[in-house]
Amino acid sequence: MNRSDIRGITGRAIGEIAVIIIGVLIAFQFENWRGERELREQEIAQLYALHADFVENVNRLQGVIRRQEVVVSSQTRLLDVMHGHQDIPDEDILKKLVTDSFMFFRLEAVFGAYQALVSSGDLRLIRDRRLREALAEFAGTVGDGYEDEELGLHTRVRLLSEMSASTEFLAVLDPSFRTTYATLPDSGYDPDFNELLNNREYRNHLTLLTFIESGQLNFYRGLLSSAETIVNIVEQNLPGSHAE
Repeated sequence: MNRSDIRGITGRAIGEIAVIIIGVLIAFQFENWRGERELREQEIAQLYALHADFVENVNRLQGVIRRQEVVVSSQTRLLDVMHGHQDIPDEDILKKLVTDSFMFFRLEAVFGAYQALVSSGDLRLIRDRRLREALAEFAGTVGDGYEDEELGLHTRVRLLSEMSASTEFLAVLDPSFRTTYATLPDSGYDPDFNELLNNREYRNHLTLLTFIESGQLNFYRGLLSSAETIVNIVEQNLPGSHAE
């Protein structure tokens, strides 16, 4: 075998090795691409689930905020009447202010998709660090709750229990509880309402409750902003978005 034959054999061997190496590299590249595609498909499925949950959270928060605004507005207006900053409205309006002041609304947040990700250890599927952090912050805030919520519940229960023993309070809610009071000179209003408006203990408790419920309202507004941010980030990561 001459030198030329050896070079030919060596060249063919090198060529075959190069083909094998290129084939292996292509196979690895294909496997990586397929793995990335599968992970992306899983991520997209989770993103759609998160999007559905947080659109629902936005809707729920908007509803709770609207109702909470009615509560705080009624409490504030009733206090203004009791302090003489507003004229006393007619009895129907006054009754509505009293009853609306005691309405109680709380958020039932939707966490199914996020909890599934956390419990399964698949949170890593969410590639966007901003989204992971926003989800964790929202869940933590909801879990911790409003710092004065328990005080608000206690104040509401105490106020209701104390005032329910008061005939004038029951009479506002149900006329059948009314008893006879001395007619106030030319007041033009039912004496039961005058008794209620002049009840200092009721006013003091209502003042505290209004402060707490105003804080609760701001708490929900902050949660709404966070939920809307999460929805926006999720949409940026969905197929077809400009961020894709």
